[in-house]
Amino acid sequence: CRKPSCSQCNDGALDAATIHVDCYNLFRQRCKAGDSLHRLWLTAAWRRPWHGAPSFRLAPDADANKTMQLAATACSLPQLTALPAEILHIIGAYAQPSPLSRYRTVIDLAADWDGRALSWQPSLPLSRIVSWERDSNAVVESGLVPIVRITIDCWGLKRIEKLADYPPFAGKRSDTEVYIVQRQDRLGDVMVQFQSGLARLQVPKEAADLQLWDTPAPPPLQSLRNMPKMTGTVQVATIDLKKVHGLTFFVANGSTLAIHGHTRRRPHPDATFNRLSRQRQRHTAWVYVPFPPKDRLTHFGIRAPHRFTKSPWAFRFELAGDVMAGPRFLGPTQDFTWPVKEQLLLVFNVAEPAAISAMSAYPNQDSDVKPFARLDKPPFQEACFSSAPLEDVALVHIYSDAETGLCRGLLAEYHHGSQRALGECRV
Repeated sequence: CRKPSCSQCNDGALDAATIHVDCYNLFRQRCKAGDSLHRLWLTAAWRRPWHGAPSFRLAPDADANKTMQLAATACSLPQLTALPAEILHIIGAYAQPSPLSRYRTVIDLAADWDGRALSWQPSLPLSRIVSWERDSNAVVESGLVPIVRITIDCWGLKRIEKLADYPPFAGKRSDTEVYIVQRQDRLGDVMVQFQSGLARLQVPKEAADLQLWDTPAPPPLQSLRNMPKMTGTVQVATIDLKKVHGLTFFVANGSTLAIHGHTRRRPHPDATFNRLSRQRQRHTAWVYVPFPPKDRLTHFGIRAPHRFTKSPWAFRFELAGDVMAGPRFLGPTQDFTWPVKEQLLLVFNVAEPAAISAMSAYPNQDSDVKPFARLDKPPFQEACFSSAPLEDVALVHIYSDAETGLCRGLLAEYHHGSQRALGECRV
């Protein structure tokens, strides 16, 4: 059923996978091996890095050149392939996901399986594996290396490495991969299965407290302020506040479901929004906070109530002043504030189908700062409110509903270079 909360799918005794009908038919047509159905099942089932693993909704590492070559052939437009690589990448990004990108993926997969012989290898304890990469054999050694880093992409396990120590924090992040970076002694009973160049983990229930990050060199989770203790498998996301030109918060029923950082590579939040379930999308508001180039973010804060999912987010800009995003909470709260210097990483858990329940920032830096203002009592509970001064406004962008034509939001630009968003601005 593909529902993230379905216990029968996640905890069932048998592996199962769903496949688009057209993808299934195309693969059976293209893959000439007599056991093509088994090969397709193996690919689909082992995309989950271990049995019962959640769907990490990782974007494929799309090859824009290949996609455009297919489009040029299908549409009789050979001039498409002559476009600059940057333009091809932009077009390819807009074509994700699409029938064209799925078509390219399936024919590549069928060609790969046609040229590969099936093979089986015995399972090994993770503690004995020094290194492994997809389509290669594992390097085995009996010595205990303290740190394990496991790389996962949209096809499942990609790489296993052993490290002498935790990698130094570097701030690099990925939309196409997640990483487990943990001590070997916490993963002592985990086994690794191998088949035909693929691998996946066998994780016993008592060893299922796995932390997955979108960065290969994450900060130490236990050092983060305002971060509650989390058990079970936890996926943690990061956004570098020095590299974004805006943030969009997806809010429903007073809780933040997801956050998109607007960057040059990911200027539009559609990909983040599409990771929400269809039911969630129908009831989600988009709360946009602009980071204009002429203004500078000086402080970031979290106003933490007793329920973490209801936390408002606070921003202090040099020109725009204080901006609060998210629901207004009237009960007792505590403010956590970080100065924004060379780098500040926003850290939060990915909790589909639930809301974000853990949030912090890194690195921890002490700063004497004027507290963020207390908010007035809102006229409606669990609603998002915004305000902006009318003085010195240079330009106002109006965002309207495509179906009704009604105004959904306003983005005000000021003469000194700051910006303020009101309502729902789907930038």
